[in-house]
Amino acid sequence: MDAKPDRFLWEDVERLDPLPPHYGGKFSNVQAALGLAGLARLPEFIERTRRHARRLDEMLGDLPGVTIPRIPDGQTHVYYQYCPYVPDHQALVRRCIRRGIDVAPMHVDVCVRMDLFGWQGPAAPGADKAATAVQVPVYESLADHEIERIGRTVRAQLLRQR
Repeated sequence: MDAKPDRFLWEDVERLDPLPPHYGGKFSNVQAALGLAGLARLPEFIERTRRHARRLDEMLGDLPGVTIPRIPDGQTHVYYQYCPYVPDHQALVRRCIRRGIDVAPMHVDVCVRMDLFGWQGPAAPGADKAATAVQVPVYESLADHEIERIGRTVRAQLLRQR
């Protein structure tokens, strides 16, 4: 089945050229104060998403066919998204959504296929692999028990696919 349930969950993408007029607006003083207060807590938020990602690494990293995000030596990651490569990503998305876990396919364009880049040679090795990644919730506002539920559900559905 080629169902793509995520297409019903996302808004239509609008071109940003030229920028819509409302993008030029300014923040009110209250909005700016809230933003600055949030920035003061940014290191705490980032550390919480890293902790969540480490837990998902533990729960998913030993599964056959699953490649968890890797961090190059000497680098760090803020985990804006947690995107493992998985087998049968569309089935995983469907099963997780049915169980209340907002797993989505990775929304990427494989650049070597885009006319914009005028690729003349053979496809780049591994470029198509990006289309097999999924986005698993990892954001900082999730409680530890929610990350545990997400990890258990994703793991169970991956094991079910085998």
